[in-house]
Amino acid sequence: MRAFEGIEKLMLVSATAFTDRNTQHQNAISAARQAGVRHIVYMPIIHETGSAFTLPDITEQDLFVEEKLKASGPAYTLVRHPPFIESIPFYIGGNAPETGVRAPTGAGKAGYASRDDSAEAHAVVLSEDGHDYRAYSLYGDPAVSFEDVAQILSDISGRPVPFVAGSDRDYIAHLVAAGLPEPAARFALGWAHGINAGEWSGQTGDSEKLLGRKPMTAAEFLSANYAAAKLEIVT
Repeated sequence: MRAFEGIEKLMLVSATAFTDRNTQHQNAISAARQAGVRHIVYMPIIHETGSAFTLPDITEQDLFVEEKLKASGPAYTLVRHPPFIESIPFYIGGNAPETGVRAPTGAGKAGYASRDDSAEAHAVVLSEDGHDYRAYSLYGDPAVSFEDVAQILSDISGRPVPFVAGSDRDYIAHLVAAGLPEPAARFALGWAHGINAGEWSGQTGDSEKLLGRKPMTAAEFLSANYAAAKLEIVT
């Protein structure tokens, strides 16, 4: 509790998956309330009303925190986020320009958000008045599918980067061969299922409103991230 003394607004960052997230979040909320924190900002994953999709060790725990905040006493703001744009290489394997974009079968899209843009949006909420009891969704625009990612990488590299849709088993095997431990590959599979289901495909996000500018697009991120591969091809 002493760590929160004198703090009026608290940014509660989501705890790491596959830990006791409910206890960690509950302890932080209780300590903040006892210390007199007046406003808590939390960053759950986007879970649209009516959605039946559940991401293991993420969705249910985030919904738990939302309910605790609503019953805790201090004002709160929910700044919900889609998958981070920096996670695209994690989802598609390390060397996609060479091996192709491999993903489970599906055609859904995700409006990815960059970590920097998300952090800036959080800072706006923390530093301004008028965000009490509000919920924002930090969708990026445009939303892209795994097949779109392959096309973007083709445009960047100047040569075809195939999109290869396969079974869940093939997807996990590809990620393990790329160097991921199998539990991490299965975690990536959960995100890929959500993307293919269109869980984070919303087009009416609040990023631009909070930032006062367009957020980073998937094409901009991929162009910067795979610049070395592009340079190697050109030279």
